[in-house]
Amino acid sequence: MELKLDPLREDLELLDDGRLAGGQPGWKLFDPLKNRFYQLDWLSFEILSRWHLGQPEPVLEAIRQQTTLQVAEEDIAALHQFLQLHELLQLPPGQHADSLARYQRLQGSIGSWLIHNYLFFRLPLLRPDAVVSRLSGYCQLFFSPHFYWLTLLVAVFSLWQVGQQWDAYSSTLVDMFSLQGVLYYGVAIMFVKIAHEFGHALCAKRFGCHIPTMGLAFLVLWPVAYTDTNDVWRLPDKRQRLMVSSAGIVTELSIAVWATLCWLWLPDGGLRTVAFLLSSTTWISTLLINASPFMRFDGYFILSDALGVVNLHQRCFDYARWHLRRVLFALPDAPPEYLDPRHHWLAIVFAWVTWLYRLVVFLGIAALVYHFFIKLVGIVLFLIEIVWFVAGPVWKEIQVWMTMKSQIVEAGRYRLLLLLLAVTALFCLLPLPGHTRLAAMIYPAQLQTVYAPSDAYLLQSHIRQGQAVSAGQPLFTMTSPQLRQNFLLSEQRSRQLAAQENGASFDDASRKDWGVFNSKWQHSRSEGGYLQKEMVKYFPVAAFAGRVVDVNPDVQQAGWLSAREPMAVIAGNGPYEVVAYLPESQLVLLDRDAGAVFIRGGVWPQKLALQVVSVSADAESELSVPELALDVGGDVAVRSRNGRFYPEKTVYKVVFRSLQRVDFSKPLSRERGIVVVSLLSSSSMLAWLREVAAVFYREFGF
Repeated sequence: MELKLDPLREDLELLDDGRLAGGQPGWKLFDPLKNRFYQLDWLSFEILSRWHLGQPEPVLEAIRQQTTLQVAEEDIAALHQFLQLHELLQLPPGQHADSLARYQRLQGSIGSWLIHNYLFFRLPLLRPDAVVSRLSGYCQLFFSPHFYWLTLLVAVFSLWQVGQQWDAYSSTLVDMFSLQGVLYYGVAIMFVKIAHEFGHALCAKRFGCHIPTMGLAFLVLWPVAYTDTNDVWRLPDKRQRLMVSSAGIVTELSIAVWATLCWLWLPDGGLRTVAFLLSSTTWISTLLINASPFMRFDGYFILSDALGVVNLHQRCFDYARWHLRRVLFALPDAPPEYLDPRHHWLAIVFAWVTWLYRLVVFLGIAALVYHFFIKLVGIVLFLIEIVWFVAGPVWKEIQVWMTMKSQIVEAGRYRLLLLLLAVTALFCLLPLPGHTRLAAMIYPAQLQTVYAPSDAYLLQSHIRQGQAVSAGQPLFTMTSPQLRQNFLLSEQRSRQLAAQENGASFDDASRKDWGVFNSKWQHSRSEGGYLQKEMVKYFPVAAFAGRVVDVNPDVQQAGWLSAREPMAVIAGNGPYEVVAYLPESQLVLLDRDAGAVFIRGGVWPQKLALQVVSVSADAESELSVPELALDVGGDVAVRSRNGRFYPEKTVYKVVFRSLQRVDFSKPLSRERGIVVVSLLSSSSMLAWLREVAAVFYREFGF
């Protein structure tokens, strides 16, 4: 069927765009109904200039005769399809219903729309053009070179002063980790982002652009402000477009600079807190989010305009996919566009970094939702993002490979790729013996800590650091004058009551009180026995044979001691015990007979053979060994509340015991290290699927 060139819509505008990145002339096509601009290369412009001829043949003939361009009918067909898809053509009578049906097919169902649009959609809230026009007259000062230079000087001075007062500045940041601090933070971010968007709008209005809408854009349900500044594409000067693109970042950085100066000069109070928030959060949000070129934020448009490359992301993606096919299959097909060697690698690296960056950002948002909001929603977001960002693009690329099957077979490298895939699949599916490394705490199975009793006065210390002791050997000699006095008084009272009790049995008048005397005497004897046991605490002895691994240096000379003050630690000569926390997914794979190895960094001994003693029957609700929490250097993710640690995930306590004699040449009482635990043979793929299934089972409430 012969292609007919339907006429263009009469309201479209064609604008000159100077030179493109490759040096060829460029134009922009403006659609006023959608407020959207389309970049045209030289060939597309020449085709559209002759579109009124109505048929492909006259257009081809005219271009070949009047220009040096090489054009084919497929180029005209592709451009016609593009114009039709974006509704830039006039519809012939009777085809409006077909166009509406085609639009509805592209939209799909409500569920399909939600899946495709939850990643990013916009919600217009304001039509700010009139307000921005009035404000622009009052904001000329902020666009003057004098203001920029003054802000730069203030930035240098403020950063130097903050460096001098860094302890005070960083401690203010720590103080903000509270409910009130989070509220202040939210208000500060809201103010800065509104100022950011008005920075774009005021700069665009300064160059005569129209600002149709402002509102919120939702990035994976995360709200971010936006301003519609598409009208800047009318500007022929690239420098002006760059100024509009960077106006938001410049606004935020200017706020941060002046807020930092205010923090330096203001007294402590609410205003200084607000200045701190504006100075700290603004730097972070600007540099990490808005300035990033990996999302379609300000950094992307600045980079795209600076390079003069329109649709930078998609072009780099296409180039990276072409390079991937070339590496995998050695296909000789030409690249989507010519790039010199330097830009060749920059485009490939930029594409892969962008893919990884987006994957990390979106999965990070899903993880935040899972851990801090609704876990089920977090799982659903995770699945959608895996399908959208991983499975979907991979499947589309595989479909492209299928269309190139003959070329791939002819190149021959696919055999090597299939071999590598087979080896990888085999490695993932075959049950292989494995091991896991866990943070662990080692300590002697016999451990005696000597504490000072109350009201104690040290007379003599009989031990020193590293000394070997035998069972029953005296460690310290202490006394308590008050306790000794109470004991002597109790002994004297006991003797008096014993004499009264004996005398009452011979005196008829006192015989009736014999029971009272006997009861008092028995009570006095019990009190004396209790005081005698208390006095034994002032003469501690070694409970077992071992070595002194820790001595308080303050208890080496005679003097008064604080109650419950640690005095010394005695480690027994027996085996050591090691405690670790095993994740639920590895519990069924624990090989209790194969043993384990404890690795101590640095000194003695580098490795210690262990055997499994016990595994807790139930999951740990609270971490009994807080040194193994992730927050303090361990590997167990926890929630901290009132100084207690609660595991975020299901873990089981495993206790090991050493199989070899411990050399106490380097005394050790309690130390963190790594335990390597042997696991039963299993498939890594099946283990991963088991862990995923456990999450679904737990969160969906089966």
